[in-house]
Amino acid sequence: MKSSTTLLATLLMLGAAGTIMPAQANPRLSTTPIQLAQSSVPTTYMTAQGPNEIIVQITDGNFYFRDVLHRGYGNTYQATDHGIRVNYDRDSGRVVVISDETGEEFYNYFFTEPSSVTNSNASSYDDYTTGPPSFAELLRVADNEYSAEFSEGQFYFNGPLYRSSGDVFVGSDGRFRVMYDRGNSRVVIINLYNGEELFNYIYSEADEGYL
Repeated sequence: MKSSTTLLATLLMLGAAGTIMPAQANPRLSTTPIQLAQSSVPTTYMTAQGPNEIIVQITDGNFYFRDVLHRGYGNTYQATDHGIRVNYDRDSGRVVVISDETGEEFYNYFFTEPSSVTNSNASSYDDYTTGPPSFAELLRVADNEYSAEFSEGQFYFNGPLYRSSGDVFVGSDGRFRVMYDRGNSRVVIINLYNGEELFNYIYSEADEGYL
């Protein structure tokens, strides 16, 4: 009888201990920078590449997304990269960023495009195309890399452009961002401080310089 009582007491003690022991964290579950940033509106840049494509860059703390939005139906655009999907309704200006795997919503906000980007007609797109800087040089140094140098007045950029997706190459020096859409033969240069588009022009690539 005594042994049964001792066994019962031991089991009760083990059960109590099990209830107060903290559960170990699952190493596969973590709070991502995206989830931490949901309460804020991320910094967003968009540059139209004709009526059916928009280069988009979204940043917020450690969160970074850059890709080409492709027109779906009507005036809606979508891009997916590394498990993140961006949906953009150009009519309403709403941007939604979600997990492509789980559908979890990370961002949901409104974006106002620069006036030079808002018209999606091809003819209007050509209307605001500007010429290149007084000095512009793009040299292909590898399959996924270009060397770029541009200057005009006080503006100067010199640095590499790396393949982003498809035939789009992007580079930045912290002040300016250069995007070269090789498929559409277009170069776009943006001031990173205010998002202002400085240059947007057609570039005819020469093969020399490719190693």
